[in-house]
Amino acid sequence: MTDTIEARPPSRRGILFGAAVTADNPKMPDHNTAHRQVPQSHAAVLSLNDVRVRSRRGKTFIFDELKTGRLRHFKIGRRTLVTERDFEAWLRSYGANL
Repeated sequence: MTDTIEARPPSRRGILFGAAVTADNPKMPDHNTAHRQVPQSHAAVLSLNDVRVRSRRGKTFIFDELKTGRLRHFKIGRRTLVTERDFEAWLRSYGANL
């Protein structure tokens, strides 16, 4: 019997956006830089989780504040964000009551 090997098309494994994993390039390029956290001192916008943690309030309270318009926000895609300035103004509006 003769062993035959089927011809297969070249594998696409190891190729990402034209950058192949080779001995010269052992690691895939890192395209997830948008998801890295910005240090708090450099952040101009806050996620809702940041707002919740910094205000020490729950999600329901934060969502109620957004819904009533007391806490100004904007959306980028599905993310709801609050500027640092709006967050600080919102905190000052509550004074010692928050």
